[in-house]
Amino acid sequence: MTRWVFIAIALGAALVLWAVWLWQGAVTVQPHQRAVVARGDGIEVLEPGLHLVTGFGRTVTIYDVQVDRAHRVTPPLMIGGCPVTLEMVFTVDDVATFHRAGGDFDAIATVNAAVLERAEAIGFTLQDPLRPGLSVLHEEVQAIMPTGLSLVRLNGDVGGCAQAGEAAVPTPAPQVARAPMDLVQGDAALGGFSAALDPLQLLTADGARLELSGALATFDLVDAALAEACFGTDATDRAADIAGNIVRAGLREAAGGADRVDVPRALAEATFSQGARMEADCGLRIGPVDFSAARLDWLRAAE
Repeated sequence: MTRWVFIAIALGAALVLWAVWLWQGAVTVQPHQRAVVARGDGIEVLEPGLHLVTGFGRTVTIYDVQVDRAHRVTPPLMIGGCPVTLEMVFTVDDVATFHRAGGDFDAIATVNAAVLERAEAIGFTLQDPLRPGLSVLHEEVQAIMPTGLSLVRLNGDVGGCAQAGEAAVPTPAPQVARAPMDLVQGDAALGGFSAALDPLQLLTADGARLELSGALATFDLVDAALAEACFGTDATDRAADIAGNIVRAGLREAAGGADRVDVPRALAEATFSQGARMEADCGLRIGPVDFSAARLDWLRAAE
């Protein structure tokens, strides 16, 4: 009898250990994330959903991929005795390459060093951060972006040296003519929440450059429990970031598929590819864009 009790206890302990092993192998990947499973020299990328990752000697790393990230380049550049801080806004496009390059630590450190090196190589000056887009440095950095990253924009902060920077500008910035275009408002009801879209540069199918300013991404949290599971206790603020990124991508795609004259209607009818999945998995419903206080300009060099 004692032997059977011992066997039962051993089986029970084994069952508990097996259950714990399975539980530790359960990985939930949210719609705005991708997970990388590393086993030895091999890696596997997990798409959104619930996954069972078992086996010994494996690590799981989860990355945000649909959210614009910001990295302040260190140390600041010292130009004319003034500290200039650069901020790089980027997205992770190739998770596997990004992970192999060291992920959030080593990969970003590599980019940090590359930005400083290119700034020094092109003779970055104090007035450059005052020019929208930091165009020359932006192009240099975009061309050498490694590790599965994509540069969204580059910002510069001259801090207390702003007046010195303005005084250092040798020539006026190129004049840009803005031809306003009438926007079209979608018919569907707007969401209960909104997120401001920064001035958005658009490129049309016929090569025109447009700028959309003052538009709002609208959204609703239709399932509070799902939203909190995806975004945490600050679900509304986090959802605003996600909704804004999804809407920006949709507007760029809509404008890129239309000629300039057709863009206002294309923007009003824009669809958002991640919308259905975000609502099903995270309770985030993407609404129409609010163009009521927005302006759409056609940008061209002034004659």
